Amino acid sequence: MKKIKTSLSKKAPDEYLGDNLMIILRGASKELDEYIDTLDSRISNLISDHISDGNFSGAEGETTVLTLPAELPFRRIILAGAGNDNSFNNNSLRKAVSSGIRQAERFGGKSGIYISGFQQFTDSAKMVFTVFEASFLALYRFDLYKSTINKTPKKSISAISLLLPGKKIPASLSKSIDEARTICEAVYFGRDIINLPANDFNTGDFAAEARKIGRKANVKTTVYKEAQLKRMGMNAVLSVGRGSENPSMLITMEYNGGKQNGKPLVMVGKGVTFDSGGLSLKSAANMVEMKQDMGGAGVVMSAFKAAVELQLKINLVAIIATVENMPSGSAYRPSDVIKTHSGLTVEIINTDAEGRLILADALSYSKKFKPSAVIDVATLTGASKVALGTVGCAVMSFHKDLIEKIYHASENTDEKAWELPLWDEFNKQIKSDIADFKNSGGREGGAITAGLFLSKFIEGEKWAHIDMANVDYAYSETPITRKGASGFGIRLLVDFLKNWK
Repeated sequence: MKKIKTSLSKKAPDEYLGDNLMIILRGASKELDEYIDTLDSRISNLISDHISDGNFSGAEGETTVLTLPAELPFRRIILAGAGNDNSFNNNSLRKAVSSGIRQAERFGGKSGIYISGFQQFTDSAKMVFTVFEASFLALYRFDLYKSTINKTPKKSISAISLLLPGKKIPASLSKSIDEARTICEAVYFGRDIINLPANDFNTGDFAAEARKIGRKANVKTTVYKEAQLKRMGMNAVLSVGRGSENPSMLITMEYNGGKQNGKPLVMVGKGVTFDSGGLSLKSAANMVEMKQDMGGAGVVMSAFKAAVELQLKINLVAIIATVENMPSGSAYRPSDVIKTHSGLTVEIINTDAEGRLILADALSYSKKFKPSAVIDVATLTGASKVALGTVGCAVMSFHKDLIEKIYHASENTDEKAWELPLWDEFNKQIKSDIADFKNSGGREGGAITAGLFLSKFIEGEKWAHIDMANVDYAYSETPITRKGASGFGIRLLVDFLKNWK
């Protein structure tokens, strides 16, 4: 993430010295506050005339650019809408700031941000965090593979200053900027590794990144390779990866930031670095996106990285099962029966239902850490997209307190989550005639049957499953995401970890 100078300033909008001044306005506010009114008087009522002429309504995400005379200390004003007064909160502020900073990026240079009515925010630290989080998220780009001649012409933001005139600015508020930067750096990291194609990011690269994180204080990284996995009984992981030349691995990262000998929270991630579907081969149209089938593991690793760098007071374990699912003469087959790490057996119906198999072994293994709770994250089923579109992830659990904690983090980050039920009636769909279970229950309730399958391997533990197959990739730009890997779930998990007790 490019280093951008950041600051908090007591200057009024009309005193700001820079290139772009962003003003956050709400739709129902027809009167300008005293600071904007003073600025408006200096520029011949340009702002109020623009509003009264109906050129700016203040709707959420709306922006407009006003170019100013050369004699003024800044070149342009960017008006950014934050929606209605009644619904104004940190989420609408995040959307307004990110929309405005995208406009400022077109021009580059130094940008100041002023929020009309900022005095109404009772939590100044959260307001500051949201402004800089939104700015950093909006500025992400992935153009690693663009040659110089084809790179998108762009100017860069060199500095961002939040204007808080008339307000006492304690030194502690700068910690909110640092926290936003740390979390957004983790999002950048996650987006980058998910965007990388499988020829440049495979199972070995996952292990290499885990070892880098392992160099941090209080982090122990262990990489289990195939010979060890065989001795451990990780037959589901080994079976899925059998058709690939890239070796299958199980990675654990342990961070002890909480009480000594305290039970850790365990996060488990699905890390299929490329999913061809195996012998149950995907269509060409569906296969091209399958470099991102390691998105769950990318989210888990990124959230773990942020937790370590934020020095959260928590004991935390990340487990990543990483494989490549390819067709070959050695690939596992439909009709195979696999004895998993737990001892339970699984009949293979579809080799393209591979993520739940590697998670089954990883979830079973997570019990050795005697966890306080286990959260798994995976790009698991297309059925989640049928159920929830591309708006929010699916969550499943038998533990309502875990669901409520995930919902709370969802509200704080605006990364939406919704519970799907683990109804007992769906169990019959994953019952096998020759083994304990089968790995696919068919199309009906596909996300739910996948969740129920996972639950069999984590029985006795507090557990929740997040299916993010519908939100891991942005097919069009939003104020905080470019087209490509969204990094969805990283901020949600970090917020969850910050508030975990």
